[in-house]
Amino acid sequence: MASILIIGCSRTNDEGTPPDTTPVLVTKINYLAADGSTAGSMNFTYSGDKIVKAEDSDGSEKIEYTYTGEDLSKSVRYVDGKINSIEEYSYANGKLTSQKVTESYSPHTYTFTINYEYVNDNYVKYSRIIGYTTNPTGGITYNYANYEAFLSNGKLNKLISTSSSSGTTTYTYTYDDKNSPYRNIKGFTKAMLFDSSDAEISQSNLTKSNMSQVWGTSTYSSSRTMNYTYNSNSYPTKRTTSSTSSSSPSTTFSVTFEYNK
Repeated sequence: MASILIIGCSRTNDEGTPPDTTPVLVTKINYLAADGSTAGSMNFTYSGDKIVKAEDSDGSEKIEYTYTGEDLSKSVRYVDGKINSIEEYSYANGKLTSQKVTESYSPHTYTFTINYEYVNDNYVKYSRIIGYTTNPTGGITYNYANYEAFLSNGKLNKLISTSSSSGTTTYTYTYDDKNSPYRNIKGFTKAMLFDSSDAEISQSNLTKSNMSQVWGTSTYSSSRTMNYTYNSNSYPTKRTTSSTSSSSPSTTFSVTFEYNK
């Protein structure tokens, strides 16, 4: 009888300590000054593995996120306490299919929808507004760019944009085989796949990007190289970015990453 009681108590203790299943999540990104001190930071807030908010340490900028089920469905960016942009995401068959964008640039606010056309799993076409010009009578002419995105294993490998206002620009990207700080944020890398030309929000870490632009008889090029320090779980704890371009001096800057565990 005593042995049965002992075994029963031992089993109860084991069951009372469930394994930690919380994924690794980035909680802070620190931007370093030239002397290595922290010049600023971005703090991330979650509900489980769903991102709720990203906010600058000085409070000047923040982004609030909303989910529908397991998908990230909306982000609202605030600058100095005022709404700067709203983005609403729609999906089908596990893929981002459209993105409604509302942007406010004083004195104008405009809304447009980006529809992503999947020619195949690795080739996507879309267009979006990239700016506007105002004529002397106050009328607005929107500037559009057409994009071609080339994917591999769910990552953006090449992006080509073409517009009458900026010519043709080609971006190429190379990644490591480690874990991105954003890897485990629910639905985040899927929603942000085409969101910017820097390709830093991905399942792996960007190690090199090249940009070349041809506009009429003018050409411009730039490149960035990222070097990382990783922790024992293959997540980066520090990134140093070196940038060069055909029209400005080279620059180097670093950020560090903090995680929930």
